[in-house]
Amino acid sequence: MSSSWKPFAATLAALFMMSSCSSSSMHQADESPALVLLYFNGCPTSNEVRMNLKVVMDAAEQSPFTYSEVDMGDLDPMDDRLRWGSPTILVDSRDLFGMPPADAPGFSCRLYDHVPSSSDIQIALAQRLNR
Repeated sequence: MSSSWKPFAATLAALFMMSSCSSSSMHQADESPALVLLYFNGCPTSNEVRMNLKVVMDAAEQSPFTYSEVDMGDLDPMDDRLRWGSPTILVDSRDLFGMPPADAPGFSCRLYDHVPSSSDIQIALAQRLNR
């Protein structure tokens, strides 16, 4: 692991421990927040977001999240997860960057002002854990 990522990994772990002990936490100490990458092939930023998220997850030696990827093409046409554009990073079913879901399910590519870098993802995850 790059030395520049070690402080982030320690920060994520510390924030997770604090959130696990908090009485207002949504999770029990043994339950991890769900981190989900929603994507479908063909969207121009899906691979870049996946790679940036992977950098962050690999840097955290012990992730405070339960991570999964969902290919939106495998979902039922009425699945509520299709209300998000591809790619979207969800933490406990909420968009990591605060974007609301669409009114109805459908396939769309998400347009970011700029594709979230690994640093953007790190900061947003740390903020989410600190709530």
